[in-house]
This record gives sequence, structure tokens and C-alpha cells, in this order.
Amino acid sequence: AGCEYKDVRDYKGRTPIHVAAELDRSETARALLELDDPAPAGVVDNSGQSAIVWMIVKMPPVAKTALDQFHTTDRANRKQFFHLEHLEPRKPGTKIENAFPQTAHDVLVDYLRYDLITHPVINELIETKWNEFGKTGAVISLLLNVLFIGTWSLNGVLVEYDLRYIYILPSQWWRILLFILALLFTGWQLKDELSEFIASRKQHANWKKWREEQRLRD
Repeated sequence: AGCEYKDVRDYKGRTPIHVAAELDRSETARALLELDDPAPAGVVDNSGQSAIVWMIVKMPPVAKTALDQFHTTDRANRKQFFHLEHLEPRKPGTKIENAFPQTAHDVLVDYLRYDLITHPVINELIETKWNEFGKTGAVISLLLNVLFIGTWSLNGVLVEYDLRYIYILPSQWWRILLFILALLFTGWQLKDELSEFIASRKQHANWKKWREEQRLRD
């Protein structure tokens, strides 16, 4: 009937499908997705939160339909196109003033949406993020873990058990160096685990506080 269901926005910058997703109105969201000219599921509000994120959290079956929007094919040229910029609308680590929106990847993992992880669009997202951001860090982490295990293993096997506290200097200076390296790698492991735990707790606390403030304003 000429309704402006795609572009009209409320005071928070949300489109109708965005509001439907956030308020868990799955039938409304599905109706907007199944129109001849479907409402875009990748829209973001003023805080940077996208509609597809709310769909993944609150209505996975509808989200599965919405994800098809981010995958197009050119049959004539046998090409596929993935519009991942709508799933990750900002670069990792980009800060938004006074807002802590989640990404599609965040909520897929947090809410264990295994049925959606198998979707071709999500597979492409994971592969792209792995190639662009994850692979180098994983290789470095693997090497450091090998060194961590290796230094302690060498400390344990190169000297007889009963003689492990006896150091003959200066000929066995390498044993002291090896032990110091093992301690350093242990410290790195502890620091890495602790910093990851603290960052995760802080991220969740920031998001929770932000959502509570939003609800109070509403």
C-alpha cells in the first residue's frame, strides 16, 4: 500500500524490520523479508547495532532466511557474491561513542547457533576473518605454545631426576637459561589467559550497562 517500510526510521535510527527483530516479532520480520522487495536485514541503527544480530539472538529460523540476502549469484558468469560488510559493518576494534553493539559473529558464538553457522554466508565470513585476522595470530600462538612445552620438556629430560637441583657452573649455564625461558613462557601463558578473561568480562559488562541505559531511556 505504499508503506515506507525500508527507509523510514525512528528516534534510534531503527527501521521497521529492525524494531520487529529487537522486540521479537518474528511473524512481522518474516513478512517484511518475504515481500517482493524485501526489507534489508543488514541495516544498523544509530548505535551501530544491526537488525540481523537481533534476528540471530531472538529468531534463528527468520535469521536463516535473512542471511540469504547477503548471498547473490551471477549464474551467467558462474560467480557468487557475499556481502559481508552488512554482517560486519565496522572494522574489528572500531569504537563507537557510548555504544557497545555486538556483531553477528559475536552472537552466533555466544548463543550457540549451530544451525546458522553452517549457512554459506557465515562460512564465508568465518573463512574471510580467518584469512585476514586469525591465521597469523594462530600461527604465532602455536609456535609460542610449542616453545613453552619444549622448554619444560627439555628441563625435565636433559638432567637426571635426582640431579635436577644441582647446577655445575659455568659449564651448565645453559640449564639456567633454559629454566628462565621456561618461566618466561609460563608467565606469558598466564598473562595471555588472564588478559583474555578480563577483556571478555569487561566487554560483556560494557554491553550490559549500555543495554540497561537504553532500556531506561526507552
